[in-house]
Amino acid sequence: MLLICLWHAATGGAIGRPLGERPGEENQKTERQGSHPKGTTNPCEHWLAEEVPYIISDEEKRWSAKLKTDQDCERFIKDFWERRNPDPGSPQNKFKEQYYKRVAYAKDHFHYLSAAGKDDRARIYILFGPPDRIESPVVGAPKPSSGAGGLAVKERWIYNEIEGIGENVPVEFTDPDKSGEYRLVTDPMTLFRPAA
Repeated sequence: MLLICLWHAATGGAIGRPLGERPGEENQKTERQGSHPKGTTNPCEHWLAEEVPYIISDEEKRWSAKLKTDQDCERFIKDFWERRNPDPGSPQNKFKEQYYKRVAYAKDHFHYLSAAGKDDRARIYILFGPPDRIESPVVGAPKPSSGAGGLAVKERWIYNEIEGIGENVPVEFTDPDKSGEYRLVTDPMTLFRPAA
């Protein structure tokens, strides 16, 4: 079973739920295509910023900053995914496949690293997979800037279990401006209990 907390993801473990066990994820896949954008000094810059921002460790970011060529970048990316492969050496990397399915879903359903803005639901979905329940809309408190008239839109995701964090984990988001860009109110990582 793959480990499912961010800390494990950042240190080479897995993210989210066990692979293939949750509905709601489309069979879409994206991967890094082509060379790095012109004018960038790091050949992996686009890949780092657009494809793996939530799961790359600080140490891996430091390693990637030293890369000079597209070949170095391709080797780095190959090693990055192999470190997360639940079956090392296997040509099929279920972690990578699951990750890109989640990214595709986040791009289709949330503001995932788009020009329109950032939606924290994308990050949580990518890290932990689809929630077991969604309570939406949740009645919100009045927006401070709008007086008594405006209510913030809220959404609450409930995960039956997140390994290393606990059971019945609520993750609450708010959209105070009703823009569709939901912000995290309760972050499950604040509940994280590292293994002894």
